[in-house]
Amino acid sequence: MATCKQCDKSGLFLKVSSNGLCKDCESSNINDSKMIKPVILNDWKKSRPHLDLLSRFLNGNSLDNFISDKNYTPVWKEVLKESPKIAFNRFISEEYLIKANLSDTIGFNFRVMDLKGFCKERGLTISGKKSDLIDRLVNADDSGMKSLVKFSKIYSCSETGKKIARDYLDFRKEEEIVAEEKMVEALKKRDFKTATQIMIDYEKNQVFPRGMGIDWSQEEVENYLPILSMIFNDTPKILKDIPKEKLEPIRLLAGRNYLLGKSTKNSLNELEQVSRKFNNDTCARMLLFYAINRKNLADFRNNPSIITGVKILTNDDSCEECKKFENIKYRLSSNIPELPHPKCKHEYGCRCDYIAMTILDKF
Repeated sequence: MATCKQCDKSGLFLKVSSNGLCKDCESSNINDSKMIKPVILNDWKKSRPHLDLLSRFLNGNSLDNFISDKNYTPVWKEVLKESPKIAFNRFISEEYLIKANLSDTIGFNFRVMDLKGFCKERGLTISGKKSDLIDRLVNADDSGMKSLVKFSKIYSCSETGKKIARDYLDFRKEEEIVAEEKMVEALKKRDFKTATQIMIDYEKNQVFPRGMGIDWSQEEVENYLPILSMIFNDTPKILKDIPKEKLEPIRLLAGRNYLLGKSTKNSLNELEQVSRKFNNDTCARMLLFYAINRKNLADFRNNPSIITGVKILTNDDSCEECKKFENIKYRLSSNIPELPHPKCKHEYGCRCDYIAMTILDKF
């Protein structure tokens, strides 16, 4: 009985090609290859997108997530320069991708909450990590667990595939660490242009760089300099109680958070607390929010033909001081309150924002 390697269709009268594919899958792959510019892959192991795709299967995954999703599939086609289906056929034929074992299939299909429920039904303990729950269930009820996932077509990396995928992920991690270290050294020297360029170059090399709609190949260093300058040179009133020398490492962390687009709490834990009012993470965030709000306000004022004023957007859990801003409108020519609000009493600091009012809005 023949079985198609791609769709798992099987039958006594099923005919498969020399590639192990049924007529429908063979035809589909040919059509896919005609839809996009052919790619010559002498060694796909040197292709970041292909290595990235393979790494998504370290612990089991569904091929359908990559070949049948109307939003996801076109994105992968673009970066791979071929259909994900063709890439998967290559992985499978070269035995870097194989049908997932029972444990990986269960892990992909069920949450910890589900697994604990299965354990309770079988009189098993519910303590431990997800892998512990899976092992417990497989050992106690192998056939029952198989029946739960019998229609699930999950693949995972073979041992050789895992080695390649892990090496790739290790390389990416090392690349990130090196880029961050170089960026921080540049920030310490107040070399904002070099620090920003390092960040842009790093993002350009990623298969899926951060930032919705950002074309990192066209991103300009100058766009980041005003906020970096304010982070390192200005102090919001909310942090005025912190001595200048103690604020310096917090400025560095705020600058790094800005360029990386994420917080660096592990590094913050290495520093002594610089404020009696806020923790270091909040202090760094206040520096960044101050710079962003000042930049936004300056941009609003540079566009008076459209933007006539601002409102201050508060949060549901804002402190009583910040809530006093609700429903108040400020003209651009007026004395607009500083953000973050110096009198904010929230443990996470002020998270208010300026919202632009246009000529269509009424005062």
